[in-house]
Amino acid sequence: MLEETGLKDDTLVIFCSDHGDLMGSHGLIRKGPWFDESVKIPYLMRWPGVLTPSKRTFLLNTPDIFPTLANLVGLGENLPDTIEGNDLSRFILDRSAEETISYQDEEGGLAYFINTQMNARGVRSTKYYLVVERNAYDEERYILYDLEEDPQMLVDVSRDLPEVVREYRGLLENWMQRCEDWWLL
Repeated sequence: MLEETGLKDDTLVIFCSDHGDLMGSHGLIRKGPWFDESVKIPYLMRWPGVLTPSKRTFLLNTPDIFPTLANLVGLGENLPDTIEGNDLSRFILDRSAEETISYQDEEGGLAYFINTQMNARGVRSTKYYLVVERNAYDEERYILYDLEEDPQMLVDVSRDLPEVVREYRGLLENWMQRCEDWWLL
């Protein structure tokens, strides 16, 4: 259709998904749990003359999509201050910008997970992934993965790294406050 209308070389095309599926990974068959097979999704962009084919590794959260796209197409200055999410267009337009991301930067360095049915929240960087589950008595269970040592997320290292659990629980708390998450009530 774009080719027929003459818009093929002047259109930003995006392919993405809202979730993955575990398909037997971790012994589970469904979406929902925090594992990469379920929460990491494709986000492919084609924009001739603007973007060159390449791979990016920054972390994009769903609320970041709108402000990022608005800035990519030149509408960023029209966004209200109350918009949730961050403009990450600089990481798309300038590959070297990714080198400036600290593993805990709010913009491009952290991603968050919510599953209301499992009563779980999580925060991840390229280094660690903390998942917090709550039971009916508001008792929390922590699961921590070292993504550099264990990218398949098979071994919980929360007992070995309590300082990382505390640090990431704080990052998660800050994010939940900004989002007015009902967990904080």
